[in-house]
Amino acid sequence: MSMRWYVVHAYSQYENSVKKAMVERIARAGLQDKFGDILVPGAAGRLISILIMIGGVSLFFRLIQVVMRPNKVRYPCPSCGLTRHEPDAVHCKACGQLLCIVDDND
Repeated sequence: MSMRWYVVHAYSQYENSVKKAMVERIARAGLQDKFGDILVPGAAGRLISILIMIGGVSLFFRLIQVVMRPNKVRYPCPSCGLTRHEPDAVHCKACGQLLCIVDDND
């Protein structure tokens, strides 16, 4: 018979005592052949989990930023070199130089 995976949630710093209690309970009930290894995550596993969560959250925030950011066109300002402007901009936001942004729809 194939064994199944189970996850047991325990309070932080109590993982090893929970594992010890489970092993003792399984031994008392005589069910050693029904259970396989009981694994407790180590420091490396926790570090990897934290890094994955931080990466996922940062990707989510980046997605929100891309969706919420207004559309801008690339047109370099001749005076200050600012390259991103609103499509309907008449003057550069940084220096006030008059811009002649060509609209592709014309």
